[in-house]
Amino acid sequence: ETPSVGIAFVHDGQILLTHHPKSDGFNGTLSIPKGHVEPKDFGLEYFTAIREVKEEIGISVPLMWIINEPFRVIQEPNGREIKYYVVHIDKLEWLGMKCSVVMPTQYQREEVDWAGFVTFEKAWDYLMPCQRPILEQLGYSRPKNDKEISGSQEMSYSEGGQVNSISELLSVDEES
Repeated sequence: ETPSVGIAFVHDGQILLTHHPKSDGFNGTLSIPKGHVEPKDFGLEYFTAIREVKEEIGISVPLMWIINEPFRVIQEPNGREIKYYVVHIDKLEWLGMKCSVVMPTQYQREEVDWAGFVTFEKAWDYLMPCQRPILEQLGYSRPKNDKEISGSQEMSYSEGGQVNSISELLSVDEES
């Protein structure tokens, strides 16, 4: 089976994560933007990473940001690999963002209903458990006295089906 390939964007102690619209709640459901290698990628995983980020959340990644970067690998419970590149961002403007949340007009609706930067602490709680090693590989270690979030989190939708409460849930500042 082909691996998933993606990019972990890191900015000011936060990581960019996405939420799939078919996920049940938020606990353990956020992910880095990623996807499967397709024939149009010519077998080049960095093309897959760039294409998936553009398709899912509308962010263009210059090839020079990852072409010389080694990818990192984690293993899903089913044995499939997730390969990902790490891109450190000094300014959100580098991604065409004005705040820490990706604008809904940029999403690929079938794949994403929310995307934005969250702190590593929040990411640990909301990231898919099999992707938590990404945070560890980035140097985050969960405090021993920290408790897991229990139960599923409810999503709130506006009339148009847009998630309108995840920013509050994740304490993301949409104005910064």
